[in-house]
Amino acid sequence: MDPITAVGLAASVIAIVQAGFKVIKTAKEIRDSSTGSTKENENRRTIGQGMNAIAYRLSSQDAMQVPPEQQSLINVAGKCQGISKRLLDLLDQISVTESGIPIFRKWGIPSLRGTAKAILKQGDIEALEKELVACRAELIASLLEFSRAEATEYFERILSQVQNDAGKLDELRTTMNRLRGGVMIEGFDEEGAKQLRRLMNVDQEALLYVQKERLLKRLEFEGMGKRSSEIHRPHAATFEWIFEDNSTSVANSDGALSEWEMQRKLEMQRKSREEFLGWLASPGCIFHISGKLGSGKSTLMKFLSSHERTKAEAEKWAGDKQLTIATFFFWRHGLNLQNSLQGLRRSLLYDILKRRPDLIPETMPETWGEVSKTTWHTQTKIEISPESIEAALQKVLSNRLLYENHRFCFFIDGLDEHLSTNHEDHQDLVALLRGWTKASDGNLKLCVSSREENDFMTAYSGDPSLRLHDLTWFDMREFVLRRLKDLADELRLEFADTIPTKAEGIFFWTSLVVCIIRNQASTKNKEQLRQHLKDLEPGLKELFKQILEGLTVNDRRTTYQLIALLKTAKANNLEVSMLAFSFLEEYEKDKEFSTREDFLTVAKDKPRAYSEAPQRLRAACGGLVELKWEILEYTHRSVPEMFDEENIRPGMEKALKDFNAIDALSHLIFAQVQSMDDTRGARRLWTGLASMRLENKVDKAPYHTHYSGNR
Repeated sequence: MDPITAVGLAASVIAIVQAGFKVIKTAKEIRDSSTGSTKENENRRTIGQGMNAIAYRLSSQDAMQVPPEQQSLINVAGKCQGISKRLLDLLDQISVTESGIPIFRKWGIPSLRGTAKAILKQGDIEALEKELVACRAELIASLLEFSRAEATEYFERILSQVQNDAGKLDELRTTMNRLRGGVMIEGFDEEGAKQLRRLMNVDQEALLYVQKERLLKRLEFEGMGKRSSEIHRPHAATFEWIFEDNSTSVANSDGALSEWEMQRKLEMQRKSREEFLGWLASPGCIFHISGKLGSGKSTLMKFLSSHERTKAEAEKWAGDKQLTIATFFFWRHGLNLQNSLQGLRRSLLYDILKRRPDLIPETMPETWGEVSKTTWHTQTKIEISPESIEAALQKVLSNRLLYENHRFCFFIDGLDEHLSTNHEDHQDLVALLRGWTKASDGNLKLCVSSREENDFMTAYSGDPSLRLHDLTWFDMREFVLRRLKDLADELRLEFADTIPTKAEGIFFWTSLVVCIIRNQASTKNKEQLRQHLKDLEPGLKELFKQILEGLTVNDRRTTYQLIALLKTAKANNLEVSMLAFSFLEEYEKDKEFSTREDFLTVAKDKPRAYSEAPQRLRAACGGLVELKWEILEYTHRSVPEMFDEENIRPGMEKALKDFNAIDALSHLIFAQVQSMDDTRGARRLWTGLASMRLENKVDKAPYHTHYSGNR
């Protein structure tokens, strides 16, 4: 049974209990009347018809669809159904009828038979009254279910159900109007009356919920949270040292590290662990995680912000105050709101108000004033300016009354990925974050990460911190051992020591090298693999150049094309799917292939192109681009950055001098749209494609600005 139907059931049960007491009252009045006449008797048929209607609604409920939290309500409904039938029978038996004596009938004197019957049925009346009292007590107990933890979730389910369903909104309003029109609060104890009032006003609560969700929806932006979702979860056991001592589990059997070096690395882990956990549980404001490009800072930040131990330690600091953890991941190559202070403010404000929607009216009074005037079916678009968002967040973070019951912990990743402009640079970012912590008077913690750039290293030199690239040697060793498990033990152990040492703290370098070794393991012997590893240069820039130089001319061009396509797609909030990539060879042969009349016929004749696409991707890209849920993604966010380096960009520009990324992406996506069975998804893609072409003023085929879904 869905939540709104359950609310309707509760309304029916309450109504039938109230109607039952009306019947008892009628019976008592008939019993106590000297003439057998009563005002209520005139309405007995109305009461009876109402009870019949309610009983019918109760009997129509499907008990098989009832979840456990609604079962007690169903049980009460069943009892009420039986009581209602007996009450109606009793009412019929004692109802006053016109006198059978002509002179009494002439004078309008009613018969005394009803009074006599009522007196004779006094035992039945009292028994039914007791049953109604018991039924009402059970109803109160059922209503009290709504005050438990499950009940809060249950009300949230009701609110969630009505959010985007106008039909459910109308159904809820009708039910509540019927309930408010026929039910009195009297007769319930204080707690029961409290729950009943909430139930009777749930439609107003639902409207309030919908209005707040509308405001939150306006705070959301394209790509919010996307960067975080693209970050890989750490490999098994990676980063566990930040919470637990792992000195007994690290292996150094072949002596790759001297005892002194191993103990030095373990000591650095211990100090970093104590500093981080101490910061979490104490009043300290800012913790800074620094590291080389590709050292795993974003992966660590995602790991920390979502880990239960982080929450548990931070709650020691929060005490009896409510803790809110929010995150933001800067991304230089993302959309404007993914790499700016405006996006940071917007995302954090959204996270706070999503968890505490009751703060919306006070935090954003003007915007809330507009939103609160909207009705159930209002579709008015509410605009929220960057200035009002900045003011609202500042109001939250400096609200003394709010801090009486709340504390906040923000994880902000990639400060160096913030895109500096003439109006806001890295120093402004540092000043903003420091200002937030000062205004909070110790009620806000910030964990921030960045590369080791001067602006950040200077600003946070006095704050607790850790250098990630100094701490992950054992993590990388374990990663190599697990990923190269198919190699001979001797070679695997050798590589498990050599690769992390050569990586110099750059986890992404380790990941790329392991990928290369895995791809070559089946075609090269031990000595060849050893020599290949020896030839690989340390450092990401050098490794990227080597990877590209090791590809065939065709594979290198494909890699350059994919990087250009991904850059263009991400700049326009689009994606490159495996299906779209499978058409790249067709585009190379014919730049207008997707607009040809015979496109679908030709495409259906080449199913192998799609099935072979993953293999082509692995062969061409050297591990720089990967497949994730049928979508192509950079293996690491530094990948596009590397292709802007002086030692790589000229070669890419030369190889792609005849390649237009916007045109290519247009045809690949148009081909994908025509090949899809998912009409809704196709419309979404086509809308994004049309937007990109309009934004870039592309005046050539495909011209379509509307996708009809006809193929």
